[in-house]
Amino acid sequence: ERLRAGLPADKVRLVRRAEHDGIVGARNRGVQEARYPVVIILDSHAEVTHGWLEPLLGRIAEDRTRVVVPNIVPINIDTLQIEGGNTWPPLRGALNWRLSFTIWNADLDLDLIEPGVDKHCSAIKTPVMPGGLFAMDREYFSELGMYDPEIRFYGAEHVEMSLRIWMCGGTMEIAPCSHVGHIYREFNRFEVDPQLEGVDIGQVLGRNDARVAEVWLDEYKRLYFKYRPFHGDLGDLEPRRSLRRQLQCKPFQWFLDSVIRDMYVPDFDPPRGTFGDEAQTLCFDAGGRQTGPLELRSCRPHKESQLFERPQAGQLQVAWHVEHELVCVRVQVVSQVPCSGAPRWQWQGREQLASVDKPGMCLDRIIPGGEQPELA
Repeated sequence: ERLRAGLPADKVRLVRRAEHDGIVGARNRGVQEARYPVVIILDSHAEVTHGWLEPLLGRIAEDRTRVVVPNIVPINIDTLQIEGGNTWPPLRGALNWRLSFTIWNADLDLDLIEPGVDKHCSAIKTPVMPGGLFAMDREYFSELGMYDPEIRFYGAEHVEMSLRIWMCGGTMEIAPCSHVGHIYREFNRFEVDPQLEGVDIGQVLGRNDARVAEVWLDEYKRLYFKYRPFHGDLGDLEPRRSLRRQLQCKPFQWFLDSVIRDMYVPDFDPPRGTFGDEAQTLCFDAGGRQTGPLELRSCRPHKESQLFERPQAGQLQVAWHVEHELVCVRVQVVSQVPCSGAPRWQWQGREQLASVDKPGMCLDRIIPGGEQPELA
């Protein structure tokens, strides 16, 4: 209403909805109401900068199946000042096996997709978009099935949209020259919404992600439900499955091989257990960190940070996600690293875990003035 009062009547239209079902319903309705060839989805707590629009529109004008994400920079929640600018080295959006959004470094050879353009200005191939800032051909948005209307309130809609774009014939990229500021809120957005009082929002969010897994992950949905079990009604999945068949979408294996090619894929059901001394009094403990040395702590057989898995490829993997990532043990001072390309291990008998990459070396602990797990 404030914007409409200060701008020409044909520039801003205010559309009110009777149902409160979150950003998915609002955005679907917004696209249906839109009149121009390109729709741009922005959060209400975002601020555009000078020259932000042209890089988005230019890429879509060349190919209507491109979905273009701006370079998102943080806005200080206290001062409302935009902080930062270009991101170099370039980044791309990704996900983990809980379907949480993560950020990875881009590959300068494979992910910069504009030949002949300065590498700092080239569009960046991105497997997954962040929560909700992108530009897209309006008709293509509808052709791809819009957002899943059964995703409620908030969460999973960006992952579902990303998988559908890639697997069903589109592409997605980041435009580094389009800068949009975004406030990253430090409070629980659901607790401040009076219309959600009494709603089990955790169950709602779990249902959203589980719907995405059931429709789009194929056999890999086993990994999602392994790391994030869900018990409840997922609603009618057939409309989205039918949409996938209608669009002749590729399998999730293609997405793994061609788009998010370096995503670590764990085994479905590898051997699992704790590692400690013979008396099982002290055990390796991941300590809830992605990197750094393992700790030796009193053994607690069901403690998540003390459970490790040994996939067939030979890594020694922490059984559960640590700060949104699966991590593995490396071979120098025992510590944790990303699982893609991690060192390999093999059993010698039932008691020793030997390094494949450093023959003759086994996992052990020594105590030269302090308990520090090392290779011995």
